[in-house]
Order: sequence, then structure tokens, then C-alpha cells
Amino acid sequence: MRIGLFVRNFSGGGAEYVSVLLANGLVSQGHSVCFFVLDSVGPNKCKLDNQIEIIELTSKRLISCAFALRKAIKESGIEKLISNMTHENIVSLVATCGVKVGVIGVEHNNFLEEMRRRGWIIYQITKTLVKVLYPRLHSLVCVSEGVRSEFDRYFHGGFSNLRTIYNPIVGDGEKAPISWGNKFIVGAGRLTKQKNFKMLIQAYSILVKHYGYDGDLVILGEGSEKTSLEYFASELGLQNRVFLLGYVANPYSYFLVADCFVLSSLWEGFGNVIVEALLAGCKVVSTDCKYGPSEILENGEYGSLVRIFNAEELAVAIQNELSLSRSKQALVSRGREFSTSVAVKKYLEVLGC
Repeated sequence: MRIGLFVRNFSGGGAEYVSVLLANGLVSQGHSVCFFVLDSVGPNKCKLDNQIEIIELTSKRLISCAFALRKAIKESGIEKLISNMTHENIVSLVATCGVKVGVIGVEHNNFLEEMRRRGWIIYQITKTLVKVLYPRLHSLVCVSEGVRSEFDRYFHGGFSNLRTIYNPIVGDGEKAPISWGNKFIVGAGRLTKQKNFKMLIQAYSILVKHYGYDGDLVILGEGSEKTSLEYFASELGLQNRVFLLGYVANPYSYFLVADCFVLSSLWEGFGNVIVEALLAGCKVVSTDCKYGPSEILENGEYGSLVRIFNAEELAVAIQNELSLSRSKQALVSRGREFSTSVAVKKYLEVLGC
């Protein structure tokens, strides 16, 4: 089957990373795959199988690219299109109107939180377009049961084509552990309000000052809050112990030797980085945000869960996790349950292959 995937670019985000893994998995099963992108740039591009065709659209803005996408789809000869994220799904449905191409839309995040934070007007427009256009989807894939349940509840069971498929995640077994020179706790993700790294730094400060933790805090990722986070760490007197290292292509080498991985998000759709940490046998502490972490960690069996907006509770959970003896093999085995092969098999069922 000839299959297309639509993303804006190959940036370091979770949706882009997962799309590349899925595309590679589809190619390994003998399918012809192409990517439609607004810009063929980003660190995830180098991870693509060299058999995958990249089709860069002539329009560089999502809001106005429907015609360019429609033209590219017709010329590519694809039979199915996998689109990622709400606004991309809407554009894909507009572009394929009257074209015999089935669209599989993938929701990667907490829909309500994402839309509410874009402002009332965007929220209302998006909600209306979803109600009108999403019934045309061949299938709507949600990356966690929480996201699926939210969609079903919010739209009053209006979609009969909902399906949960957990994201495919891989560890990099060939990556050597990082040589840091001191023990450390690690966090990873875009430096945005959603990821709430300010609370992680607060919790780390409590861990240092009240529990005597003598390791560092390492944060991997880029984003708009980098400067403010560095300033906040400095205000707490931790400028020489909190390290914001920017984007790291594969954080696995850090997870292999970290004392603990911490996810401090206010909301998620799945939580790819938790699985990456588990695959390295790294202990995990996460906020019990909507949605994903509790499903991955099986309500605390494979890591600790705490409430959002509670730095002290997060610090206590980290301290408890550091003193807890966990089987690395059990953590790795749990991580392997979210393998690419499992996800690809389920996507092939949705695609009708």
C-alpha cells in the first residue's frame, strides 16, 4: 500500500518523532511511504529510512496549505493519509474532500487543554471544525485511553471511529552512557508552560535543602522558557547545579545513568519520554496529569505519581523513589510493551492492510 504521513516538519517534538518511527516501521513491512511537510527540516529527519520520500509543500503556512496538500496527495498516488495533531487533521480533511484517500487522524495531546490555551476564538472555531469534519475520518487514533475517553465524552459519543494506539517508542541500545562526573536527576521535554519545569526546579531545591541530595538536575530540551528557567534556578542559588542542555537527539544515554527521571507536566497526551526512561531501566516520578503517565506506569506500579502543582509532594516522591529498590529489568520490560512493532501492527489494522 502507498501511505502518506502529514506533519509540519521534522522538529524534535514527540509527534514528529513518533511519526518517523511509524513510517520506518511501515516501510519495514513492505509498504511505500512518503511524508508531506511544510518544511523538510528538523533533527528527526536524519532518523528516516532512506526509502521514504519527502514531499515539501509549496505553501509554508498550515492555515493556507490545503490546496498545496491536495495537489501533492493527488500526484503522490497514496491510498491512505496519516495526519498528526488537531489542526493538521482539519487541513487534511479539507484537502482530501472529493479525493479517494482515507484519512487517519491522530490526536497526540490533551485536546481540551491545548485548545483552551489558544484563546476562546480559536477554541470555538476548532471545536466547530472538529464536529463538522472529523466524522469523515477513516479512523481517529488517540495515543492514550485518557485522550480517547475525553474525546468521546466531550463530543457526546459522536465519533464511532475512535481507536487507542499507544505511541511507538524505541530505546537506543547502542548509545553509550553519558559521562557526567556527578550523579543527577533528569527531566526532558520542550521548555514550555505545559511541561512545568519551574516546579521541577522548585522540587529539586527542596530535595537539596531539606533532604541533602548532592546530585545535579539536568534538563534536556529547547523552548521559550529557557531564559526564565535559568533565572529562576539562579534566584534559588542553584545556577551551578541546574543544567539546561538544550535539545538532545537521543536522551537515552542520560537515562542510562540518571538517578531518576522526572516528568512535571501539567498535561500530556501520552508521555513518550517516560517510556524512553523505562527502556533505559531508569526510575520514574511523574505528575498524574491528564493523560498518559498513569497508563504507562500502571497507576504507580512502575513509578511514582504525584498531583500537579505540588512541588513539595514531587520532592518527597523523588526522595522516596531514590531510596526504593526497583528491578531494572521490570522497568525495561514495561517499556518494551510500547514497541514499534506493536504500534505498527495496530496501525496496519486501521489502514486495512
